[in-house]
Amino acid sequence: MAVNTTYPGVYINQVPSDHPINSAATAVTAFIGYAEKGITNKAVRVQSFQDYENEFGGLSANSPMSYVIYMFFENGGSDSWVVNVPPSDGNEITGDDVHDCLSAIDEIKGQFNLMCIPPSGTVSDLKDLLWVGDTPSYLLTAALQYCEDNNVFLIVDPSVNWASPEEASKAQLPTYNSHGAIYYPMVKILDPLNQTDTIDFVPCGAVAGVYATNDAQYGVWHAPAGTNTPLIGMAGLAYKMTDNDTGLLNPLGINSLMRFQTYGDLVWGARTLKGADALSDEYKYINIRRLVTYIELSLQQSLGWVVFEQNNQKLWGDVKKTITEFLTSLWQQGAFFGNNASEAFFVTCDASNNPPETIVKGKLFIDIGVAPVHPAEFIIIRIQQATTAK
Repeated sequence: MAVNTTYPGVYINQVPSDHPINSAATAVTAFIGYAEKGITNKAVRVQSFQDYENEFGGLSANSPMSYVIYMFFENGGSDSWVVNVPPSDGNEITGDDVHDCLSAIDEIKGQFNLMCIPPSGTVSDLKDLLWVGDTPSYLLTAALQYCEDNNVFLIVDPSVNWASPEEASKAQLPTYNSHGAIYYPMVKILDPLNQTDTIDFVPCGAVAGVYATNDAQYGVWHAPAGTNTPLIGMAGLAYKMTDNDTGLLNPLGINSLMRFQTYGDLVWGARTLKGADALSDEYKYINIRRLVTYIELSLQQSLGWVVFEQNNQKLWGDVKKTITEFLTSLWQQGAFFGNNASEAFFVTCDASNNPPETIVKGKLFIDIGVAPVHPAEFIIIRIQQATTAK
């Protein structure tokens, strides 16, 4: 924009980058499971439950995935992909069936960033797909590896065998991967097909909807938990959690769902599967893992113009300016910690990390560091009582 010069002096005009960074989507969810109708082994875009009804026939007692997707949209979800997995034996899908369908989402790679794999069985008789007893199955391992390789985040349901927090605390979690989070306990819902029946059901669809609501209202850098994003459509929780129960599970990286008299049913944990205190991992918290993924995807999708440009000082300056503007905007929205931009992040793209030997190989290196804001898990209130004693 031109500066209106009316008096002698120095004028400052901030010129935006010619190549702005476009924000990547953050809450597009892929659902992989069984639907009674519709195309199989192919990802289908679904942006409302009406879309799901049109493509896959709507709610079915034989399709837990249909209920999961219903809860997703009820809790604020707005965009998804659905892969209908056919049972290989003509009866009930298995872990092998779902594992084989992981490749079906390769064709939409980069177009989703959350994943849910609902259980098999019927709505009233759920059977684990991601768990075998209290040991994570090969399917959970494969799904988490897929998510790590493709910058996706997996929302994991509790095992149907966890009858209490004590049993959940003894489970073997896949703590090697920060691209997923697990929630306990199951939720209670009124069966939409029979409003007189209350059933225990998996929370992944509702939680994915909470992620979407959180991202839209507060940003992906905000933890998808707390009083601002209550679970909608619940008839309660399958287990009444106490503070002590949460205190048992939270240090292990298992996120609690809790009911509060004032707020209703809430997500009351924000840790990844690497969130156990004993691991002390830098991606302990969901919002930090997802924020870094969001930054990576946004840059990856927006820096294509750099390819085949002259790898010199001008390019370095243009790239640094573009990324700095993007990160400054995030800092101004509260994504980073720091009193000023220089405390919140850094971008290095110059001769120090692009020496001649890497330039001749056609490589451009950009080093970025950010200071994300950690969620306040523990609020400590200090009260000092004055006495008359001197």
